[in-house]
Amino acid sequence: MLPAAAAMSLPLGSFDIMSVVGVVGLVEALSKGEFNKLSGTPEGHEVDFKSAPYLLDQPKHRWELAKDVAAFANSGGGCIVIGCQTEKHVNEVVEAVSSVSEVPRSLVDVARYQSVISSWVYPSPQGVTYTWYPPVGDKGLLLIRVPAAPESDRPLVVRRFLEEAGKEYSTSVGVPRRNGDRVEWDPPERLHSLLVSARLMQSFMVTAARDRESSVTKQEADRRAADLRNAAGLDDKACVLLQLRAPQGTDFQPHLIGQQDSIAKDSQNWEGLRPRGFRLHGSAEPQVTPDGIIIDSTRWYARVSNDGWFEFAGGADYDQLGWGMDRFQRTPGRVRLNPLAVVEVIHDCYRFAQHVLAPRAAPGAWKGWIRAYQFEGTSVEVRVNDWGNADAGRHDVWERDVALSGDAERDAFEALWRLFLVFGISKDEVPYTSGDRVDTAAIQRA
Repeated sequence: MLPAAAAMSLPLGSFDIMSVVGVVGLVEALSKGEFNKLSGTPEGHEVDFKSAPYLLDQPKHRWELAKDVAAFANSGGGCIVIGCQTEKHVNEVVEAVSSVSEVPRSLVDVARYQSVISSWVYPSPQGVTYTWYPPVGDKGLLLIRVPAAPESDRPLVVRRFLEEAGKEYSTSVGVPRRNGDRVEWDPPERLHSLLVSARLMQSFMVTAARDRESSVTKQEADRRAADLRNAAGLDDKACVLLQLRAPQGTDFQPHLIGQQDSIAKDSQNWEGLRPRGFRLHGSAEPQVTPDGIIIDSTRWYARVSNDGWFEFAGGADYDQLGWGMDRFQRTPGRVRLNPLAVVEVIHDCYRFAQHVLAPRAAPGAWKGWIRAYQFEGTSVEVRVNDWGNADAGRHDVWERDVALSGDAERDAFEALWRLFLVFGISKDEVPYTSGDRVDTAAIQRA
């Protein structure tokens, strides 16, 4: 355990003895601000508690952060909660939360956390997220979620160690793994075996299995895209489709409906960046179906499926993605898209996935696709520069994979620049973006 920070501590005796179960229960308790439910929760294969932030000015704490994150990434993913003191009681095997000590936000520099992890762990783990609970205020609990590393990246290694005097020693590496509530290191014999296996990774059976899995996933995405167009009434119309698939093992069904905490309730109360902006939906009430929920507003059609899919469809017309642009129409029969509507609503989809769906999904990497239909045949155009002519769509069927990180601004940018290629618009010309991210400040100023 790291040393405790100077913060108000709530002892176990002031709680009702209760604990949360699993990562989903942990995130739900944090999201509701029910920190008392953490008391008695044991550390385990998926959860580790720290009483205070990692003090990155100290080499030992940099090493601790790298070791903890790499161990979870190598062992199926997990969470680190900062702000919870633990202790081991008599006759108990593992430590459990004994008190909560909300830590000052000023002690955590997320950018430095990311930098340390990138420089100390190889390959650098992707998709690590940092969330404060409560979301506002000077103090809180910090949740660090570490997804499982892709099989192709494993094992992640810590590329530096410390001498006894605390000096960084950069010529040794190790492979940490989570084993119950502890971090264990692979012995030399296992490391040697892994290196030998790496030379044999060109196995035909392994490659074929991965190709089959990728093919099956792509076929399912294509089938669902056709069904989504039909359900949204966009079979023969110009439209944009967005698809996100949660990690395998995700089951949204237990989280779909409920009076207080549910996906349906969160979607109904969902707020965009701007009060009157182009958010995921307006006042549409979610419709519950045997397969999930549907959000069918006057402008957008979206659905969340029990098996981990989130999909969005928007028509490329003056009622939806071209809203308010009919006054700029110069060529009869041509539809001009509203760049702000396109950027804002697609970004809002990723915001919804990050804040509402990801906490209820299994750990791991998401998959994504962006699609456009009938942009050439329907004469769809967009203008991103005040001084240029409008650019016309050049394809009637356009789809691209989107690499997802769990960061809404980055993921939305990855989808948007691929979409704007339909018009021949380069990556650095996508409106309302900056530095490979959606510029939320620019949207709010719009």
